[in-house]
Amino acid sequence: MLKTPWVKILTILSIAVVLNGCAVGNTLDYRSGTVDYDTGITKKVNFIVAFQDIRPYVLSGNKKNTFVGLQRSVAGIPYPVNTKSGQPLADDFAALVGNSLISNGLKAEYVSFQFRKDVDEFVKENSKEGMKILIFTMREWKTDVHFTASIHYDVTLSVYDSTGNKLAETQQQGSDPIGPNERQGRKNLPDANIDIIGSLLKTPKIQAAILSDETAVPAEKVATKPAKQQDKCSVKQILTMKESGLSDSQVQAACK
Repeated sequence: MLKTPWVKILTILSIAVVLNGCAVGNTLDYRSGTVDYDTGITKKVNFIVAFQDIRPYVLSGNKKNTFVGLQRSVAGIPYPVNTKSGQPLADDFAALVGNSLISNGLKAEYVSFQFRKDVDEFVKENSKEGMKILIFTMREWKTDVHFTASIHYDVTLSVYDSTGNKLAETQQQGSDPIGPNERQGRKNLPDANIDIIGSLLKTPKIQAAILSDETAVPAEKVATKPAKQQDKCSVKQILTMKESGLSDSQVQAACK
């Protein structure tokens, strides 16, 4: 039977393998390094990139907005893991995606999405001529590492045009094991990150919205014609008035 110190060492080693060397002192580095999401976009498109964090445990104040997951002791006691930068996870992610687009020859600005800010307000404030806005909304994102590791995610990508109209939206959601024996895209955390965020960017309707020169035009309100006013006189009354010598204009005036 393994003694406790060796179990701890093996646990630490397993974490290092699964997270691909990113975990140090209960922190994870989401900002530095180069990540290629391989969007396949070659057309010169200008982007504003932002991540909105609406994870329920962050909104409630139970976890900080730097929270990225849990690292458990041998006994299973959970300890929070936070961003290595000390910045909100949303900001680290926005920088990572923005830099990936820039490294692929695209023009991108990553903007901090103020905590609890309304989406419509953010889009209105950041709309710029000739730029598409990419907003990634995180309802869930965390890793959980003990003797095995898993990633839990629920992320929506919305694309807005330069006038603030939403062009397309898609979502990735799941809870998946991470490890060397798992499927492609779940071998370690960087692979999972590239697969999940990259899949959002490569969704056909998202690609179409990004590459489109058209903007979404809200449906115009159709002006309704006022209902035709009904005559108050019956046919018999009209005939009687005409027989009495009244003109058509006089009959119409009498029947209004």
